[in-house]
Amino acid sequence: KNKAVINPKGVFAMRGVTGFIFPYLNGVQGVSPAPYAEHIFLGGSSNVRGWGKNRLGPYVCEGCLNDNGRQVSADIVPIGGTASLWGSLEYRHYTPDGYGVVLFNDWGMLWELPEEFNVRELSPSVGIGGRYRSPIGSLRLDVARNLNQEARFAAEDNWTVHFSMAEAF
Repeated sequence: KNKAVINPKGVFAMRGVTGFIFPYLNGVQGVSPAPYAEHIFLGGSSNVRGWGKNRLGPYVCEGCLNDNGRQVSADIVPIGGTASLWGSLEYRHYTPDGYGVVLFNDWGMLWELPEEFNVRELSPSVGIGGRYRSPIGSLRLDVARNLNQEARFAAEDNWTVHFSMAEAF
């Protein structure tokens, strides 16, 4: 007789990350901002999975906000920021055959300036993922739902799908 063996053991994993970029003194000219290439970006398969790549945080756009500050078009250009806070909580369960399922909750926010940092603005997302431990490394497919209800992100996709290699963390 063949019996399916279910391993009741799983793994809870969590992480939290914060980042700040402070201006530096630039000789006689005074304070200089961080170069754009050094800005922090959030959203995507490796941090807040309920968002598309680099979509969480400050952006510029032409005509994408109405008079009430509600986003009416997703045609934006993310500009990154200089302050961030994000984290994840996951439950991972694998079968002996190398297949797995993950339930996760990610949250985070990105601010243009460090003085705008406010933990009350964190954006949550939840999701489920499938895993396979292949001979070339772990493969993962995550489906996540963005739970943010802010008007400035109203036109962003609420659902995202990410395919990657290796665990998110």
